[in-house]
Amino acid sequence: MRDGVITGKYKKLFPGLVVGSGFAVATPRDQLEFANGNPTFQLYDFNFTDDIRLIAREDGLISVNNALAIDLTGQVGSESIGPRMYTGTGGQTAFGIGIIDGGRKVDYRAARRLRW
Repeated sequence: MRDGVITGKYKKLFPGLVVGSGFAVATPRDQLEFANGNPTFQLYDFNFTDDIRLIAREDGLISVNNALAIDLTGQVGSESIGPRMYTGTGGQTAFGIGIIDGGRKVDYRAARRLRW
């Protein structure tokens, strides 16, 4: 947004705005300062932003989600590894279901090279 690379001008809902439900704890300070008081950034309750009916209204939505693990069949683990929880539930599932009309779902996992 700051450099004009991502503008949101083609969005059907909230054109030109960054809409979310919160900031991650590890968000760099300069990014938080840029968003603070900036009317381009709007935060809403999770129940609103992750509502499948709202998500489905955005034609051509591309949902990019972090994965903790992806197996060889394409199953994605995004909330826990074994019994240990890393994040809350909801977002990845809601956006995966809500994508229609030319949308895409992208799950990514940081790549690592094993050192032997």
